[in-house]
Amino acid sequence: MSEPGIPTPAVETEVRRRPSSRKIMFWIVVAILLGIFLPPFINVNRYRARIASSISNAVGRPATVGGVELRLLPQPGFDLHNVEIADDPSISPEYLLRAEEVTAYLRLSSLWRGRLEVARLNLTDPSLNVVRSDDGRWNLETLLSRTTQIPSAPTAQAHPESARRRFPYIEATGARINFKFGLEKKAFTFTEADLALWLAAENSWHMRLEAKPSRVDTKVTDTGSIKMEGSFERNSQLRYTPVKFSINWRDAQLGQVTKLLSGADHGWRGGTTLSITGSGTPADLAVIADVRVDDFRRYDIFSSGSMRLSAHCVTRYISPEEKFADLNCQAPIDKGILEMRGTVQRLRAPFYDLSFSGHNVALSSFMTFIHRAKRDLPEDLSASGATDFAFTARKALDSEAKILWSGNGSTSELVLHSQALGPDLAIGRVTYVIAPEPVEPPKRFRSKMDRATIPLEVDQFRLAVAQFPLPLGATAPTLAQAVITGEGFNIAIAGDTDLARALQVSRALGVDTPKVNAKGAAKVDLHVTGRWTGFEAPDVTGSAQLKNVVAEVPGIVEIIQVASATATVDEKALHLQNVVASFAKGPNVTGTVAVPRNCTNDRCPMDFTLHADELSPERLDSLLNPKLRNRPWYNFFMPRPASGTNPLSTVEASGRFAIDRWNMEGTVAAHVSGTANIAHEQVALGDLRADLLGGQHVGEWTIDFSKDHPVIDGKGKITHGNLSLLSTAMQDAWATGTVDLSYQVKMTGRNSEELRTSASGLGDFAVKDGTLRRMGLDGKASALKISKLDGTIELRDGNFVMNDAKLQSGPAVYTVQGTASWTRELNFKIADDQHGYAITGTIARPEVKSAPLAEATVNPGP
Repeated sequence: MSEPGIPTPAVETEVRRRPSSRKIMFWIVVAILLGIFLPPFINVNRYRARIASSISNAVGRPATVGGVELRLLPQPGFDLHNVEIADDPSISPEYLLRAEEVTAYLRLSSLWRGRLEVARLNLTDPSLNVVRSDDGRWNLETLLSRTTQIPSAPTAQAHPESARRRFPYIEATGARINFKFGLEKKAFTFTEADLALWLAAENSWHMRLEAKPSRVDTKVTDTGSIKMEGSFERNSQLRYTPVKFSINWRDAQLGQVTKLLSGADHGWRGGTTLSITGSGTPADLAVIADVRVDDFRRYDIFSSGSMRLSAHCVTRYISPEEKFADLNCQAPIDKGILEMRGTVQRLRAPFYDLSFSGHNVALSSFMTFIHRAKRDLPEDLSASGATDFAFTARKALDSEAKILWSGNGSTSELVLHSQALGPDLAIGRVTYVIAPEPVEPPKRFRSKMDRATIPLEVDQFRLAVAQFPLPLGATAPTLAQAVITGEGFNIAIAGDTDLARALQVSRALGVDTPKVNAKGAAKVDLHVTGRWTGFEAPDVTGSAQLKNVVAEVPGIVEIIQVASATATVDEKALHLQNVVASFAKGPNVTGTVAVPRNCTNDRCPMDFTLHADELSPERLDSLLNPKLRNRPWYNFFMPRPASGTNPLSTVEASGRFAIDRWNMEGTVAAHVSGTANIAHEQVALGDLRADLLGGQHVGEWTIDFSKDHPVIDGKGKITHGNLSLLSTAMQDAWATGTVDLSYQVKMTGRNSEELRTSASGLGDFAVKDGTLRRMGLDGKASALKISKLDGTIELRDGNFVMNDAKLQSGPAVYTVQGTASWTRELNFKIADDQHGYAITGTIARPEVKSAPLAEATVNPGP
């Protein structure tokens, strides 16, 4: 045991260690403090010109540095501010590279040797311009060439060399890469780019890039990311430098890819993947590319299932000639294959020699594509058969040369299947060929297109599909042929058809047709045209001769029997002309109807001219709304309890009408005619003329169906009406004479009772040379002769009110006041200077009594 107060050897060692550890910690703290506080006091900005000169010598381009700061932590180095490297003035007057901050980290081992080496260059948010001159040179060529000529040791080499400095690891984060062709700055750019360059091995540089494709002129999203890795080796001439690279573009949405490349979203959707690998030299580079689109579809189609489009291409890129040689692209389709072979040279103004071929390509695959590209097709619509074709496209080096196309192809037995089609549509073998535009339009289907079997060479893509049969229910098949160009297509169809079968096939194939069910014969001469760009529905023009057609039209309950009619479709409207039609119980109808095409809203203003032989409100009610047979005919236009919608709200029509006989509760109006305008749930009848009660009627009426109850306003004039005919219509011969009446009336309601009780109006009338057969005065005669009766009559509260009318009967002149109700009840006072009479009872049985003169002249009041 050691003596007290004398340290043992272990304790003595611990005591010695404590001062040493404290010194180490002290110097560490001092170093950290110096690293934090010392750099601001050291002015290295005087070396700014020297550093800029060093950068210029390294890249061979003028360089400027805005400021320099020393950094010690976490690694010694320099912070360079506002660094800019100029571009080759023969290529671009702008900068090559600009960065607000560049950090140069020094290798620690070089500090002890007294020869500074940069270990890593970090560029924060730099901007890089990649420019291709009009003569085909790139601004990066001389820079890369200079890099390969400077003797450097590999970046990761552990031990320094006296003769060579180790190549620094160069990286950039948040970079923006712009592209220019000549003086034209492209909208396409890379953003959020992270890139790196280093000397991985002796004479072998590696680079890595990850960026987001974008545009500067419009907003794009979901463009995915591009990753590129590559290597190149040292060579005295850049064009013979061995290179290898791979490019992968993933997670890009097809619509945004089209917007990225062309500036507009063309409406296609799908996940896009592109993979490219290359090896060789810039002078002769072997390239392999694979492209794939998953779940390809049109933007507004969300059908079940998915479709994948893919292609595999190999080629050699020869840079001195700017040529893709030995190009071979293949896209397998089911058991067949699509292939493109040939050469393409000079992409900016290309000339080429290409061949396109398809072998045993299943038509079912084409139908799958159509399902993803066109709406409103039955989901079970499919096709059987296959096609083979071979085409070539050539364009000479001459800048004014045209593209020369040639080739042909054919399908095997083409058959379409769908429940919507009913029986299969067996088309058979179809042949097609590249053919020139005919000098004159051929006579309709006289030519059998013998040229379709002869390969031709023409200066534009114009594919002529030879005549083929369309079995549309007639004794002989309808004939069709088509022309397909780079802009669109034109299908001509002509011949006899069964109308029901033709409508069925048209709807199953997505062609817009009238929403009617019809049977009968039709002789058609139609053209179906469309464009590849956009998603407009195919346009149908032409004519159809209808004969003995039986049709069901929405809104009309009974079957319409069309003896004959001509339907024509032009660019503006659908016209039904020379219509001769009838209903089983009448009426017979003739006339024309025109419906505009391409309406911008739900209301398509129709024009019409219609004529009916005989009609009545009751008959119109039975034609339009059998559920409301016990209600007025106009209730067809009122909201239906089941749907809550007003059919009239979507109707907009105008035109003229004529009815030989309008029979309304025994009163017949003959030769009824006028104009009708229907819009915004209102019907306006103008110039309403008719032979009524032996006289002439002219007037204007409006009916407003937008309210809960229809509101009816009318005004007009009846001249030379015959009271005998009115009496006959009332089944009571109570009066004779002629009448002239000017009126204004307003009423509202859903039925006759509501209309009568709500009716109000005012009229001026004049009756001449007549009699009131049951109203003799003082028992002198059984009839009261009327030389003249005129005055004002008011309709209110269900009564016809007459004030201060003047009745001339022979030499006597009477004042007439009183009321007559809808139920034909009378309450009148008649008086002259000497006599007064009270008339009560009904029109059928009037009671005439003498009355005191004072009572006979009392105003009936409001």
